[in-house]
Amino acid sequence: MATRMLSVRIDSDSLESIKERAAARDMTVQEYVVTTLQRDEFVERFKAAFRETMELYGDVLAEADAADRVEAAAQHTDGDADTDAPPSTESVAA
Repeated sequence: MATRMLSVRIDSDSLESIKERAAARDMTVQEYVVTTLQRDEFVERFKAAFRETMELYGDVLAEADAADRVEAAAQHTDGDADTDAPPSTESVAA
């Protein structure tokens, strides 16, 4: 992929903060800025994809989730009732 140059004006305090953050991550300022922008872009794309998925499949996912909850509740009540009971404090006579 070809790279392009971007020139940005930034105040001194912000630049110092960016330099400190980059150094703390053992990165150059360029690496830090590019990585931060890519991460931000990824998050926005992920949110958009999630919204689109929910618009298309939200009802199906909600039904599947409800069915999973019913099945889990049924499995919980089918098990031994004593497994959730506190341990007995009665002593056993020898």
